[in-house]
Amino acid sequence: MGLSTFATAAAALLIAGALPCAAHASEISGEVDLLELHVGKGSDHLVMESTFAFGKGADQFVLKVDGGSDARTAFDSVQVQALYSRALSDKVAVLVGARRDFRAGADLNYAALGIEASLTDWLDVEHYVYLSEHNDLTGAGKVTARWALGKRLALEPRVMLNWSARAVPAEALGAGVNDFEGSVRLRRAIGPHADLYVGYAHEHLFGQTRRIAVAAGQAPIINRAIVGMGLKF
Repeated sequence: MGLSTFATAAAALLIAGALPCAAHASEISGEVDLLELHVGKGSDHLVMESTFAFGKGADQFVLKVDGGSDARTAFDSVQVQALYSRALSDKVAVLVGARRDFRAGADLNYAALGIEASLTDWLDVEHYVYLSEHNDLTGAGKVTARWALGKRLALEPRVMLNWSARAVPAEALGAGVNDFEGSVRLRRAIGPHADLYVGYAHEHLFGQTRRIAVAAGQAPIINRAIVGMGLKF
């Protein structure tokens, strides 16, 4: 079985099996970590990041659903990941499974492998590697800190970095580091299961990815205000 065939088959099997797995799970938890609007020069951006875990103990099924749009306040693109999570300790977990992107044009399937770790009680890191059905290898890393400023307030800085092993013209990606995003959010709890927040995000494109964006008339550096909310289930 070739790598592209594996990626396609893994996506179909895992995502199709998400609901049956959830039905047999003994415990369900989830959160919409980000549901926010990025406001600034040009079109406003909509961003969502959510995670749902089924099962308990060292072995879990994890469903990640992210979405949004860089062009308008709508969900033009949705990314679904169906993952098996194995805890190596109470601080580190390895996740393997599949990702499928739903969007205008060609949808894509990926095999996915990631690691998530809590370095301290206030610092989390994660890194995922994706192999597409076209054998393109990409990756995404994220570092998130969270500092309590009081009973209801918390400051949450984030740093995210994306890379590609080779140029992917169809995805407007160059080889190497593609983009960086640094952001900070000030969250205020409005109950045990929800919070509201405001913040600021700085996005910066690099290398060939930057040149592709500039040639298409897109800004290589974007600064935006953030307003949003988070939910836990």
